[in-house]
Amino acid sequence: MTNEIKTNSKNFVEFEKKDWSFAGDKGTWAKVKVDEDGNQIALIVKRAAKGTISEAFENEMTDLCSEHGLDWSDVRCGQQAEVEISAETEEVKETEVVEFRTQDGSYDFTFDQMIVDHKDHGRLLISQGWGGDHVNGEQYRWQHGVIAKIHDDDTFAELDKDWNPLTTTIDAVLQGQDKDRPILQWTGDSIYNIATSLTR
Repeated sequence: MTNEIKTNSKNFVEFEKKDWSFAGDKGTWAKVKVDEDGNQIALIVKRAAKGTISEAFENEMTDLCSEHGLDWSDVRCGQQAEVEISAETEEVKETEVVEFRTQDGSYDFTFDQMIVDHKDHGRLLISQGWGGDHVNGEQYRWQHGVIAKIHDDDTFAELDKDWNPLTTTIDAVLQGQDKDRPILQWTGDSIYNIATSLTR
């Protein structure tokens, strides 16, 4: 279910990561439309016409938009976009894992992949990515992973089939080559949050 968006008295979204020292942050905003009963019915977002947006605020806007089915990267400088906020109902299907597997990766490490049916975005492929470094340890992490929108009937058996004579479909998807199964521009934190919420 969609959580209510935190707003001020003017219905502008209250952000934690907005940095007023960045011109792009100043001119970028989000506002919620409400009905006569005070129910949140639509989200409006606006990207600044000019100026740099701080990375932390860009990620916060991306997460807000993705939660409501909007791709923040599609909103160009000076543009605004609006999306309807769905009413909460008991019939809303929760996100669930369809398949989960562990694969052999680089340097004798293993990594996890899962196919999920997301309540807002449909069937998704999520794969951990290599996050090795000498400071934090060498391992695969969800924060370095990839999330892709795949076909509603896709399974690992289907994705493991040849995409062409040189690569499998799943490798083509994770490399961004399969335009029918596009990679979603979600932040590493978003990928981590959805993956760990389903595997705890």
